[in-house]
Amino acid sequence: MALRPELDLPEPPPVAPLVARGLRALLLAESAGLSLQVVMCLARLGVEVHVLARPTARQLRWSRLCRSLEVFDFHPEVTPLARTRRRIGELAQAHGIDIVVPVSGLSATVLHHLGADLPVRCFPVASEENIARLGDKWTFDAICRRAGVAVPRTRFYPGRAAIDVDAVAAEIGFPLVVKPADLGDSVGVVIARDADTLRRQMVDNPDYEFDRIVVQSFVPGREIDLNVLAVGGRVIAHSAQRREGRTVVFIEAPALLEAGVRLMAATGYSGLAHFDAIVDERDGRPYLLECNARAWGSIAASAFCGLNFLEAGLAAAFGRAVPPDRIVEGARFLSPPHALLRLVGLRKDRGALAPASRAALRLALGDPLGTAAVAFLPTAPRTRGG
Repeated sequence: MALRPELDLPEPPPVAPLVARGLRALLLAESAGLSLQVVMCLARLGVEVHVLARPTARQLRWSRLCRSLEVFDFHPEVTPLARTRRRIGELAQAHGIDIVVPVSGLSATVLHHLGADLPVRCFPVASEENIARLGDKWTFDAICRRAGVAVPRTRFYPGRAAIDVDAVAAEIGFPLVVKPADLGDSVGVVIARDADTLRRQMVDNPDYEFDRIVVQSFVPGREIDLNVLAVGGRVIAHSAQRREGRTVVFIEAPALLEAGVRLMAATGYSGLAHFDAIVDERDGRPYLLECNARAWGSIAASAFCGLNFLEAGLAAAFGRAVPPDRIVEGARFLSPPHALLRLVGLRKDRGALAPASRAALRLALGDPLGTAAVAFLPTAPRTRGG
């Protein structure tokens, strides 16, 4: 998994590796589930984690992996940036914080805005513009095309009323995929195999209330993902993966990696990013579908299989050598909840757990309240800007 394509960027000089154990990190948390994945990555390194959490991540207070947690809504529409900076400074002084780490695009944006005003070192973060442009499926399409990266045929519409089904059929063809441009988690996604389905499920459907819609050609093939950490447009850590049911399987994907490298270089991106892609079964060509400019839900899988993106980001922030990639092609990872279900015989798939899955399960079982709270306690009502 150590493949690195050629870049037109100078290689950094060799420096000593980072010893992460004993560092103290302040995590800006927005989603409890995603944040717990990042906490697990840091805990695996021996980093002491303190959390500044929006109300939607308050369940983390039950996790023994978090030394402290304060509920503080750092969204700029709720709390002025100057006040957030002061609070970060106060917590840094109180707990001896060495570095601030974002989880979501919002927390990265806040830290980018604070910039030099931050009283403590910061994990690599992207600009608000980069996060917004890569996170929007329509502007992402334009960036990819300018960078020479393959994407499905895509058209943009301000709403369902603007869609001319006959024109879409001529330009895109069926089957096709409809998605809100600025939402994720498959919200609002419609796969239409013919004009009647498109009209019934979306164009003539009053319940389809999303604005800013993209319509894309359907690419038959297998979905794969690319995970990267970049600094100043240089990809310094990466992994590629696919899903087999609930299991994450790590793979070599040089063409997909080349696409990601091109895109990061074209945007000068810094920080964590996760790309959804599909490999066309007709010719083997990878097409990028969308980008999550933040940590991703399976980031702990890489950490337990041999590449901890949090360790790589900490090393970059401290000007140290990025740790080597030890992921072996074919490495498999089952998240702790599903690993536990397999062990007690409540999953259809049987067999021994991979060592990485066992290690993650041991960590999760050592944090039973945190794991259960994130899985089962209701999320607080979303505040403005959430």
